[in-house]
Amino acid sequence: MLGAIAREIGDTRKLEADLAGRHIMGHTQRILTGKRQAILNGTAPAWENHISAYPEKVPQDFASDFRQLRNKISGHVTHERSSINLSDFYRKYHMYAHMLYWNGLGHWGLRGQEFPDLKEITKFSVVIKKTGSI
Repeated sequence: MLGAIAREIGDTRKLEADLAGRHIMGHTQRILTGKRQAILNGTAPAWENHISAYPEKVPQDFASDFRQLRNKISGHVTHERSSINLSDFYRKYHMYAHMLYWNGLGHWGLRGQEFPDLKEITKFSVVIKKTGSI
């Protein structure tokens, strides 16, 4: 998501944490609000959860907790990694992370079996594969 924001604003420098957090929170809230509206107006799929499963607001600390978890678990090498309570994060936020994932999959997931042309990245991958280096 942050890569998409960087591309959209035309600046690939690292986003400040508060700006990144506002984007993540805003996007997550739009998804949540959309789900709630679809349930309330009867356009949600039959398999959708009851409205009571979805609070009106995303928890205030979701984006900052998500960023800290991501940075310590998969983004950076840190001694704190082994002390992070993943179960607590899951219990508090899995619904929101899941909504973000499924929402983004429609934009970033593979469509069919064809891999998108990523220009120079794709060219490099093809050259490496042809040389048998992988």
